[in-house]
Amino acid sequence: MFYLPMAVAGLPPLVFGVVASIDLPNQFWVHTGHVGKLDWSDRWFCSPSNHRVHHAVDDESLDRNYGGVLIAWNRVFGSFREDGAPCVHGSRSPLNSWGLL
Repeated sequence: MFYLPMAVAGLPPLVFGVVASIDLPNQFWVHTGHVGKLDWSDRWFCSPSNHRVHHAVDDESLDRNYGGVLIAWNRVFGSFREDGAPCVHGSRSPLNSWGLL
């Protein structure tokens, strides 16, 4: 039998479905602005305050906090920035077009 997720990701469809069903709510949660800093979990896991830095475009925040689940890897590789000062969100340069392509 041919399963598309198995052919694309090399995983059984059940594993692909379980991981996707866990990751989607997690991505919704970290993109909210209503949750502030958390206690001990901010040091190990990707939280909304850590993820806000990931989307910021100011010079201090650019290329920081890439961890989607574990933020501890960013601490190990030196790409972690604490959420302290307000982050600037948007684009670094003006858009040339509103077109799709």
